[in-house]
This record gives sequence, C-alpha cells and structure tokens, in this order.
Amino acid sequence: MIKLINILIMALTIATGSGGEPQATYRIDYAGKKYWFCAMTKSGKQIAPPEQAKAGEEVVIYYPTIATDTDYTFLVDGCYFRPEYQRDKGFIFRFVMPDHDITIECNERNFMLPEMDPDGVRPQ
Repeated sequence: MIKLINILIMALTIATGSGGEPQATYRIDYAGKKYWFCAMTKSGKQIAPPEQAKAGEEVVIYYPTIATDTDYTFLVDGCYFRPEYQRDKGFIFRFVMPDHDITIECNERNFMLPEMDPDGVRPQ
C-alpha cells in the first residue's frame, strides 16, 4: 500500500511539473543607482550586485557607501524597507526573491543643508 502511495505521489509530481522544473528568473532593478550597491564574495571582496535571481533564492545585497550627514530611505517595490546595518559593511538587504521583478530604490537627503520650501526658495 505504501509503495502504491509513493508511486502516485511521484506520478503527480511529474504530471504537475513541480520538483524537477527549473525556477523562473526575475530581474532586480536598482532605479538608476546600481553603482551604489554591491554584493560580496565569501572572502569579503565587493563585486557587482546581482541583476537577476531565481524565485525562492536568497539574495544578499549591500549598500556600503554611507555618509554620516545623510538620511537614507529605502523602498522595495514602492514599500519602505529597513535593511539591517553593520558598521563594516553598511546597509544589508536580505530577502527571498519573489516570483516577479523587483525595484530597489534609495533616496538620500543631506540634513546638513537647509530645506527648500515648495516654491524652491531657501529660507533666510
């Protein structure tokens, strides 16, 4: 009986294509700021960040360039994302790649400069 159940499970797996079919690959877009992001080898060497990943694959991306007088806001697919931070590596994005393309955005604001009012005039 157990052998029959195992055969049926294998037949269903083959028929539905799960298990042996390669996973789809999706794009990672850095919203025009790819040069600010990187990946790292196991030895700690910075390399270019990935441009794509397979659905379900763990992705680790770094944002190492940190200015102390700058406030950073990160968005992933339009939603605020708070990456972890390590002093020696900067911001670290860890996520499992979803089954669609994603966009990672970084908005910087230097809080040492005066704010502009909506009319574009600096306050006195």
